[in-house]
Amino acid sequence: MPESIAALLQLVRILRTHGRRLVETVHTKGETPQFASIGVAFGSHNLPVVLARIQRGILRLMPPDAYLCQRTQKGREIAFQKERDKRPDTWEWKWRDWSKDRMRQVLGYLIGVQPPDKPVAIPA
Repeated sequence: MPESIAALLQLVRILRTHGRRLVETVHTKGETPQFASIGVAFGSHNLPVVLARIQRGILRLMPPDAYLCQRTQKGREIAFQKERDKRPDTWEWKWRDWSKDRMRQVLGYLIGVQPPDKPVAIPA
């Protein structure tokens, strides 16, 4: 089994087991005063609402589990991609270093002026 799929399957199964144990806890301790600490996480102290949310969470884990098992049977791996840096300072264009002609072309393009025959290269 591919390593990344095994890790994701393990996570899905841990979450599902945690949900099932939480359902058992709610059934056994739903009427006790300590239930309030569990109910806070679900935004309600109403027992049917809490149980419905737990069951919905367990049901939402089924499609990823099936998908990962199918990928395992096909022998396909999941590649994790590095997240793009979202800090605004990484989007910076060094426009102060551009020539006046390039600046005119880019600004004209941004306000809707017909672009020149050759494409305007915006430095990365």
